[in-house]
Amino acid sequence: MRKILFVVGFILLVVIKSQAQTPNCEQVLRLKIKEAQSQTLLPNAFISLNNKNIAVSDLNGNAQIQHLCLSKRYTLEISFVGYLSQQITFLPDTLHELQIAMQPDIRSLKAVEVSTSTLHQNAPTDHISVLEKETLDQQRGLSLGQMLKAVTGVNALQTGPSIFKPVIHGLYGNRVAIEQNGVRQEGQQWGTEHAPEIDAFAASRISVVKGAGSVRYGADAPGGVILVEPAPLPQQPIAITGEANAVGITNGRVGATALRLEGRLPQYQSLAWRVQGSIKRGGNVQTPKYYLDNTGLSEAALSATAAWQKPNTNFGTEVFYSYYHTKLGIFSGSHIGNLTDLENALARPDSTFDYSFSYKINRPYQQIDHHLLKAKAFWIFPRKGKLIWQIAAQSNSRLEYDLHKPRGVPASYNKPELSFYLNTQNTNLTFDFEPIGRWTLATGLTAQHQSNYTKGLFLIPDYDGINAGGFFTALWEKDRLQAELGVRADARSLQVTNNKYAADSSLFFGGWAAATGLNYQLNDVFRFSVQSASTWRAPSVNELYSRGVHHGTASYEEGKADMQPERAWNSSITTQINHDKLLAEISFYANYIHQYIYLQPQAPQTVLTVRGAFPFFKYQQANVWFRGMDFSAEYHLTERWHLSSKISLVRAYNMTAADYLVFTPADRYQHEISYHLPSLKLLHTQETVLGINVTYVDKQWRTPATGDYAAAPAAYTLYGLRASTQWAVGKQTLGVSLSADNVLNKLYRDYLNRFRYYAYDVGRSVSLRLKWTF
Repeated sequence: MRKILFVVGFILLVVIKSQAQTPNCEQVLRLKIKEAQSQTLLPNAFISLNNKNIAVSDLNGNAQIQHLCLSKRYTLEISFVGYLSQQITFLPDTLHELQIAMQPDIRSLKAVEVSTSTLHQNAPTDHISVLEKETLDQQRGLSLGQMLKAVTGVNALQTGPSIFKPVIHGLYGNRVAIEQNGVRQEGQQWGTEHAPEIDAFAASRISVVKGAGSVRYGADAPGGVILVEPAPLPQQPIAITGEANAVGITNGRVGATALRLEGRLPQYQSLAWRVQGSIKRGGNVQTPKYYLDNTGLSEAALSATAAWQKPNTNFGTEVFYSYYHTKLGIFSGSHIGNLTDLENALARPDSTFDYSFSYKINRPYQQIDHHLLKAKAFWIFPRKGKLIWQIAAQSNSRLEYDLHKPRGVPASYNKPELSFYLNTQNTNLTFDFEPIGRWTLATGLTAQHQSNYTKGLFLIPDYDGINAGGFFTALWEKDRLQAELGVRADARSLQVTNNKYAADSSLFFGGWAAATGLNYQLNDVFRFSVQSASTWRAPSVNELYSRGVHHGTASYEEGKADMQPERAWNSSITTQINHDKLLAEISFYANYIHQYIYLQPQAPQTVLTVRGAFPFFKYQQANVWFRGMDFSAEYHLTERWHLSSKISLVRAYNMTAADYLVFTPADRYQHEISYHLPSLKLLHTQETVLGINVTYVDKQWRTPATGDYAAAPAAYTLYGLRASTQWAVGKQTLGVSLSADNVLNKLYRDYLNRFRYYAYDVGRSVSLRLKWTF
């Protein structure tokens, strides 16, 4: 409570007493943002200045940018999902007011509108955090899960140094939905070590819709939704343009490169296109004490997009394809041959390993291939609304190789011990109505067919599933107040076959979900929003029937066949402050989940199989409370010096067991002070930034009294440095950034890393990133 009071007191102090402005930096630019054709005012449009997200438009489409400096050149960008981003370069000496007319994007409504929402993209009552392109550029070469840790309230469930699974407000797995370019990612997401099969280089913007507001993306995502969005396709006739990235990371000697090409040919102005590709290779990573054997990776990705719409027509189409391949080594020290060695390893986790660096990936490892194909069309009916139809197909294969080959087979034998093949087809039909007075309505239907079959050793049975659902949303606006209501119903049927430990079965689950939200703009400084929702989630096949060794996590897992659906009740309240030199947001949330399904360690019990000895985990159900707070703030001490802070607190309690819940994120504090240098005409540099950051992660004091194989590790503090700049070379731009993480080479373990039982986390790492925009 004292920490919370300190945070609130800090905000109020800064609001009441702000520093005097630099005399020549008192210019103000007023903006009004509207839809070009209907002249509808657009609230909640994102506004960035020199690639830094600084504000959103209010309910009347207005925004104000203060403290602009005379004779300094600025680049202003306004973005709104479903519309083309507008970019304007200006000097504040003479420009004081600006009206922005947003043109519809021929790619149509991107991720959000395909799923459900209204013409207002995400509803104004949603609790949304955004990673803009500038932040993403500072993290190129990392996985999607690693990049998301920059969002307040988002952690990562980690399996070794290269596999990261997003955790939002303590919830993960199937409770967090991920959409890539408007399509929900359907991989083997049930495994804690099954990271999203997405090329992070392709993302121009990542939005995280937290908690209750995400009900519009499906009833089974009480944790939230992650939207991975590409940049808009070019709208002006241009033969070719693009971007090239190169990344080098010292720890693991990682190298990565990516290339994006796009254009709109003058002779075929109705057709826009893009191709994107990336490759990545890394070797064994190093802790401050030793190398982690067999932790290399290789990755390749390719995607292509084509969109067609004639000017001044009410019809448009888009086709998108992506392919993602990765091979991930699993730390060999986590696979142990007998019970005695396993017990010794768990009892003495600080043993020094005698490993060296290598790019070679041996057994055990995973190999994943993911294909996605999407086609979308939209029709605009004047004075009625917009109809959007989308179909998509995905194919996912996951091959898991054990440490040891089967006995008595030739040396050339290299077939996987576990093979999972998942095929998904879905379709969505959505209609967004034109505003009717103060009301904006949307409705839609969704359907999905999914089949999963396995080969090799048994872990989960085969299944064939059909999902169907429908939704309705309504948004009401008046003056400074906005209110939203969303309801949906879903049904799911499963045919389970080839179950080694039970008879084939047919299952059916059905349920409803509802969400409400209020947003009130008190004045130019304070904005309040309140959300409440109830969602449900059917148990997945692995939670019901898994039984065997899960090689990726080096554990033996067992399901529970009589699992019941989860029912979640979620509420949150958020306050946003935009005052003078301060941008801040504080959010409190509470989430009660009835029949919450979780994986419980069964320590000290271990399981000995023909594949080796493994820790034992069981799926269980309990009634659980999640409570927490997210806080983020950026304060401009002066024009050049900026201070930012992020705090995430999560509390989870197992009411059924009257104990704390396992694998709950520890308290996390992130702070940075940065210095922003002026543009240097002599060197042609712009946007030069130097920064020092510190991350403190507390010990997780609230763990179950029994059951885990090792106590929660101690708290740790990591320090980092970063420097970045851009050079303008004619019409082209070269960006360079250099960063260092864990600069003091701190020896630590993270509570959410499943391999903390066996080894330390990674040590010092220096990254160099180059970006050429042409």
